[in-house]
Amino acid sequence: MESNNELNNLTCQIKEHSNLKIIGFCIDQNCNANNKFACQECFFDIHSGHKLMKIEKLNSIIQNKLKDYKIIVENEKKKNELYERYEKLQLAHLEELKQKLLVKLMQKLMNIKKK
Repeated sequence: MESNNELNNLTCQIKEHSNLKIIGFCIDQNCNANNKFACQECFFDIHSGHKLMKIEKLNSIIQNKLKDYKIIVENEKKKNELYERYEKLQLAHLEELKQKLLVKLMQKLMNIKKK
C-alpha cells in the first residue's frame, strides 16, 4: 500500500508538546478540540478518554478512498468517451437522414415542375 509521507510525518502544533509525532486522529463525536490530530501528550491531555484512530489506520482509509475515487473517475471518463462516440454517430446519422430528405424533396420539386 502506498505511504502518505505527509500524514506519517505530521508533528504536533501545540507549543508545549515540542513537535511530537502525531500518533492518532480523534474520532470522538463529542470532541470539541479544534485540532483532531493527537500526539502522545494530546492523547492524555486534550483527547483524554476520546476515541482515537491510529494515524496508520487513517492513512490506510485515505489511500483506499483515493483508489476508489480514481476508479470512479476512470469509469466516468470511459462513460463520457462512449457518450461522445454515440453522439457523433447520432449526428452523422441525422446528417445522412437530412441529405436523403433533401434528395427526396428535390425529386418531388422536380416532379411538380414537370407537371
